[in-house]
Parts: sequence; C-alpha cells; structure tokens
Amino acid sequence: TNDGNLLVYDCRMNNNKQYTCSGMNVLRKSKERKANYHSLRIYEQWGILIGIIDGIIMAYDINTCQCLAQLLDSKNCTLYSCNENSSILCVANKRKITFYLWQGSGFVPQKEMTLNETPKFLHCLYGAVIVGYKKSYDLITMSDADGNSISNGNGNGNDGIDSNVITDIDNGNNN
Repeated sequence: TNDGNLLVYDCRMNNNKQYTCSGMNVLRKSKERKANYHSLRIYEQWGILIGIIDGIIMAYDINTCQCLAQLLDSKNCTLYSCNENSSILCVANKRKITFYLWQGSGFVPQKEMTLNETPKFLHCLYGAVIVGYKKSYDLITMSDADGNSISNGNGNGNDGIDSNVITDIDNGNNN
C-alpha cells in the first residue's frame, strides 16, 4: 500500500467461477517509513511466505500471517533461492552466500561461503546451488567444505550440468 504495509487476502473461487476475497491481514506495519518489499514467494510445502523486506529475509506463516523468521544477518541481501525438498534456503549478500536449513518454525544457519564475485542469479538444488555471475556460473555443493566450485563452466553443456537448468537461470527463473 502507499503506507508501506503488505496486505494479505484470502481469495477463493465460488461456484460461479468468480473470486471473492476476505479476511484482510497486515503482515507488517511500517509507521516511520514505507517498507521495500521484493522477491516475495509462497512455499506451500513449508506453509510460509518468504521475501526480502527492507533488505532482510523474512518468513511469515501463510495461515496466521505471523512472522516466523527474520534473518538479521541477511541485511542488504540481493537474492535468495529455496529448495523445498531439501529444506534449504540460500541467501546471496554481496560476495557471500549463506545456506540455512528450514526446521518448521525458523531457519538455522548451516554454512557460509565467500565467492569471487557478486552473483546475479541463484538456483538452489538438492544439496547444491548454481550461482550465476555476469559471464559464467558455478555449481557449489553443501558438502564442499572449502567453498570451492565443483563444476565451473560457460553453459555449453560439456561440463555435466543440465543445460535446461542453466537456461532457467539465464531467463531469470529464480526458485
């Protein structure tokens, strides 16, 4: 809204195939200034909405609209990606990525890695993340203790990475 609030409505289709919306909730009230919201996504399997709100990763329960997690160490983050099946959240903050594990009521930090440059894209996979840069990408696994890239390539399909995944990242499809 113009006040900097994020409003949530329960919208359902009735028998006439028309939508009706009710039950407005305010996720966050910003009295001092307008809040900056972006990259909002619902993760149904976890029952949460995650977004970057004022530069911080925040998670809300989609049923109660209560704030479940506020990752203060993600301040000024630019990207995030989740893999619901592995319960992993990956957050990019300048030249660093941090992995978190979703544990039903919040996120637990798992690992932090320093990158050679600032990522432009993230795509979290089961146990790994593809990090896209301006002219290249890296596949980084959670088990890689030193934070070294396991595969480094230019997206030509000769490096063992499914080119369809790279195409999704190149098109900005950031899950």
